Amino acid sequence: MINKTQVGGYVLVSFWQFEHDERLSRKAHQTTQLALERYPGLKLDEGDWFLGWQDEPAVLRYCHSFSNADIDELIEHVNDRAHLVERFNADGPNDNLNCYLVLKRL
Repeated sequence: MINKTQVGGYVLVSFWQFEHDERLSRKAHQTTQLALERYPGLKLDEGDWFLGWQDEPAVLRYCHSFSNADIDELIEHVNDRAHLVERFNADGPNDNLNCYLVLKRL
């Protein structure tokens, strides 16, 4: 996205961090266990989970819950092309379900 943005333009990115919410984290653990039982041999990376869809745990959707280290790594990766203007958390009852970045193209 940064490479497609004009110099001086902004890129806004959101990162879902549902593991910060006890209820969503619990659902992710339960649904992921169901997926691993249903699909033996399924391999997931750290932060990879399955969630149900609208309280239907049998309907699986892949989700990734980004760690702060993941986000830091992305910022470092693009720092030669974009400047971090702002980073903040919002959404959910504790304002911690998403991390947002505002990047300005150099």
